Amino acid sequence: MGSSLSHGEWIAAAIVCGLFYLVCDAARFFAQQVSAVTLRRWSGDSDVDRSTRWFNYDARNLQLVSGALLQGSLILAIGATVMAIQPAPIGTATATAALVWLIIAFLWKFALALVPEDIGEILLKHMIPFTHFFYYLFWPVLFPLRQMFARLDEQEQQETEAEEPTQEEVQAFIDVGEEEGILEPSEGKMIHSVVEFGDRVARELMTPRIDVLAFNARGTLDDLARLFSESKYSRIPIYHDSIDSITGIVHIKEVFEAILKKESKSVPELARPPFFVPETKKVSELLREFQSEHIQVAVVVDEFGGTAGMITIEDIVEEIVGDIGDEHEAVEATVVDLGNDEYLVSGLLRVETLEEMLDAHFAGEDYETVAGMIFTTLGRVPKAGTVVTKNGYRFEVDRADRRRIYRVRISRDPEWQEIEEQRA
Repeated sequence: MGSSLSHGEWIAAAIVCGLFYLVCDAARFFAQQVSAVTLRRWSGDSDVDRSTRWFNYDARNLQLVSGALLQGSLILAIGATVMAIQPAPIGTATATAALVWLIIAFLWKFALALVPEDIGEILLKHMIPFTHFFYYLFWPVLFPLRQMFARLDEQEQQETEAEEPTQEEVQAFIDVGEEEGILEPSEGKMIHSVVEFGDRVARELMTPRIDVLAFNARGTLDDLARLFSESKYSRIPIYHDSIDSITGIVHIKEVFEAILKKESKSVPELARPPFFVPETKKVSELLREFQSEHIQVAVVVDEFGGTAGMITIEDIVEEIVGDIGDEHEAVEATVVDLGNDEYLVSGLLRVETLEEMLDAHFAGEDYETVAGMIFTTLGRVPKAGTVVTKNGYRFEVDRADRRRIYRVRISRDPEWQEIEEQRA
C-alpha cells in the first residue's frame, strides 16, 4: 500500500494523534467529574480565562467538543498506526493497531480515575482554552448537534418536571455546596432544617406536658403576676381542676395592665380562647394557621383529649434557624462534650440529633428522645446511675426523679470496643 510519507513520519503522526486523543479524553473525563456547582462558580470567577468561564457556564459545549475530537483523533491514531506498521497485511495491521489503542485507552482511563479531584479541576481549566479553539473551528458541524441535544434535554425535562427531588438528593446538593465553599456549614444546616421541616409534627417540637407551666383559673391576679415575674414566659395557660382542662391563655401584658389600672377582673376574664391542635398536626400547616389567625401559642392534645404539651411560634422558628434564646432564659446546654467520646446530654435530646452526633443508629417507633429510648429499653422509670447499652454506646442516667430523666451521660461501650478491635 503506497504512501507519500515515510515509515518514521507515519510513526510520528500516530504519536501526535495519540497524544491528541489522550488530551481530549482527559478533558471529557474531568468535565464529567466536576460538579455543576463548581462549573457555576467558575463562570463567575474573574481569575479564570474568559473561554473557561464560557465553557463551564454551558458544560455541554465542553463535553460535545471533546467527545467529537476524541472520536476523530482515535480514528486518525489507529489509521496512522496501521500505516506505520506496513508492509504487514492490512488485516493484521488494522487488528494490531486497534488492539494497541484499546489497551492504551483502557490504561489511560484507569490512570485518570486515580487523579485527585482538585488536581483534575486544575488540569481541566488549562484544557478548556485548547478545546475552545476547536469549537469555533467545527462550529458548522457542532452547532446542529448541540441544538439536537438541547431539544432532547428539553423533552426529558418536561417528562420529569413533575417529579420532585427526594430529600436525599437535596441533601446531596447541600453537601456539594458545603464542600465547594459556596455554603457555610451553618447555612447548609439551616437549609437541611427547611427540607426536613415539612415532615415535622407538633409532637416533635412541643414543650411536653410535664414542663408546661399553667395556672389555676381560680387564683388571683396577684398570684398570676407573681408567677409571670418568676418565670421566663409571656403567656401562661389557665385551667380548671387539672391541666387537661385548659380554658384559656393569659398574656403578661394584660395581667399587669389590669393590676396597674386597678381593674376588678378575674383571671378567666383576661384569658383568650385556647387554640387546640392534635399531636400529629404538621408543623408547616400549623405555622400557616399561626400566621393567618395571628396566634402565638397552641395547646397540643393527645388522642384521648388530654393535654400533651404546648407549642409556640418560637418553637417552630427555632426548628429552622436554631435556638434564638431569650435574655431571661437560663442557658443550659443540651449537649456537653466531656472529651474522649463522652457526652452529657439532656434527656429531651432528640434521637435523630444523637444519631447525627455519634454517627450511629438508635431510632425506634415508640420514642423520639434519649429519655424515651431509655424508658422503652428498660420498661420502667430508672433511677440515677442506671445503665443501658445500645449499639456500641453506654447510656448512664445522670439525674432523674420518679417521673422523668433530666440528664444522661453517654460513652463508648468497652465490651463493644473490644469486639471491634478483635474484628480489626
